[in-house]
Amino acid sequence: MELSWSVRSVVGEPVGCARTLGLDTSTVELECLTLEGDACDLPRRFPRWPCSQGTGATSFFIPEGTYQFRLKVRCADSTAADVRVPDPIVRDILLGEVAELNALLIEVETRPPAGGCVQ
Repeated sequence: MELSWSVRSVVGEPVGCARTLGLDTSTVELECLTLEGDACDLPRRFPRWPCSQGTGATSFFIPEGTYQFRLKVRCADSTAADVRVPDPIVRDILLGEVAELNALLIEVETRPPAGGCVQ
């Protein structure tokens, strides 16, 4: 599984993983769900990637099947960041093929009260 992301304000301005929004130490993770919305039965969890990395890839195989994949952004204290992420994306996983989620948009409010990981 390969994915990439960019962080923009709700009006479309690129903000990246801005320190002022507390996203400089945040992580991005991928969650796998069955089509019924249950957690996938995988041999291990997906890794977490630094928000600033902008890309991620799993290093293990996912059993064949159709799954939903959802992006999550976590603050340094592991709480959910105040951002908007895309709805779950459905992908057919086939043996020996790399599944791509392409570029995903993470949206954050930049005006007070700002989103991200600002308390």
